[in-house]
Amino acid sequence: MGGPATYLPKLAEYLVKQGHVVTVLSLSDDKRKSLKSDQWETQLIFRKTPLPIRILLTSIRIAMLARKSDFILANGLHQEVAISKFFVKRPALAKIVGDPVWERYRNSSGKGDVSIEDFNSTKQTFLIRCQREFLRWSLNRFDLVSAPGTGLIELVGKWQVTTPTLLIENGTRCTSGMPAKAIYDSISVSRLVPWKNLESFVRSASQGDFKIAICGDGPEKDNLMKLSQSLGAEVEFLGELTSVGVRNALQSSKTFVNLSSYEGLSFSLIEAMMESKVCIVSDIKGNTDVIEHGFNGIVVPLGSTKKLIEAIEQCLDNPEYAAQLGKNARKIAQMNYCEEKQFNKMMVSLLGLA
Repeated sequence: MGGPATYLPKLAEYLVKQGHVVTVLSLSDDKRKSLKSDQWETQLIFRKTPLPIRILLTSIRIAMLARKSDFILANGLHQEVAISKFFVKRPALAKIVGDPVWERYRNSSGKGDVSIEDFNSTKQTFLIRCQREFLRWSLNRFDLVSAPGTGLIELVGKWQVTTPTLLIENGTRCTSGMPAKAIYDSISVSRLVPWKNLESFVRSASQGDFKIAICGDGPEKDNLMKLSQSLGAEVEFLGELTSVGVRNALQSSKTFVNLSSYEGLSFSLIEAMMESKVCIVSDIKGNTDVIEHGFNGIVVPLGSTKKLIEAIEQCLDNPEYAAQLGKNARKIAQMNYCEEKQFNKMMVSLLGLA
């Protein structure tokens, strides 16, 4: 149930290969009711349906599908799955990849500088408290909650969710890590939203005279392009790419940067590690759970453009050092973050509920 678009198809393909029958239900901007696939059925709910009606229709649809299923994996639509359990009792696992209440607040309020920690530690409006309570109630209807990072596990506990939690890290395809000619000094791969702090990345390109690339799309794209032009920074905006395109772009850069103020566990970070890139990351828990400064990457203070420039320059001036960090990063990625290993953890967890 639910998105994002990258994770579910890969997991569904893995489950089908293991002999399981999979049905996917997702919100869509398309008015079609289903999508054809040789491997699994995909049913769609029109996203622009008025919210109360959409929640009810989605919950009923989930209940109907659950009657023919052994278990439910909710990679989103957590409230709808919880409501559906009033009609059909089926084991259910909720995968949490972030704080949807905080994300809605940032997107709707225009207060892009509010950190997830501040949001969760300060008193909020009645409407936001209602959203949090609805999410807490929903997650407590599940049999198991999984998250890709320890920081998210801790956050779920702060929401007073009493359902057992399980750490299942994100995974990526174990590639050969083939080297390619470097086109860029550094690259960032992410959705272009305020908490990714890509303005600092653009400023580093201008002040450090780097050639950088930004891969992804989102509401901050126009602002970033205007900033780049005003500073005369050499920035190439690659837009959204396929998984193969992302790997090719990563291979074409000397370093990878993740400056986010919040991460559960970044897919693009472990993809960069798998490609033997030296990873320069902000000092937040989701990043430092993976990157050890000076061993398999470089950690810089959140919001410090100066330290970011110094880190990139250090890698460009000392390619042997950068190569060793990249080699260590790839070794860690191969040991801990191959997607097949993580998919198997999810499958075993689901089967344990059935």
